[in-house]
Amino acid sequence: MLLNFGNKLLGIVSLFLYFFGLIGNILTYFVCQRKPLRKITTFGLLKVISISDIFALSVWNLDVFLMSFYGFAHEYKSAWWCKIAVFFQYFCLQYSAWLLVFLSIDRFMNVRINTWRKIYSTPKNAKILCFIIAFFIFFLNSHLLVLNGFSIVV
Repeated sequence: MLLNFGNKLLGIVSLFLYFFGLIGNILTYFVCQRKPLRKITTFGLLKVISISDIFALSVWNLDVFLMSFYGFAHEYKSAWWCKIAVFFQYFCLQYSAWLLVFLSIDRFMNVRINTWRKIYSTPKNAKILCFIIAFFIFFLNSHLLVLNGFSIVV
């Protein structure tokens, strides 16, 4: 009985985290999308982080909610769905973390080096950096798409 109550409580908490995180990330995206902020690399990176966080929230929190209330998890649907769900969990969280690291480095360099903003801190370079990080994280976690997942042995 106590275990069942704990699972239901975890499901409710994960649902609240999902909705509040979704609302916060959507608001962040629309604030960063404003015309005066588009030219600043910080807000471009924050847009990408908010999109990545929406995917991370969707994969994990909704899965916990569905499992605690309905006994259903996406990972058990098929082997490929299991691989994709686990891959997205790792990819989105690591992608957001590394984007925050490079956002901090970019802000630090903008403050310390006067010419950094004009030469390197441009929206084009921020997009290139996002693609490079995404490719690196994809390559780093690609083993999850190949080796991970359940298999039924007959």
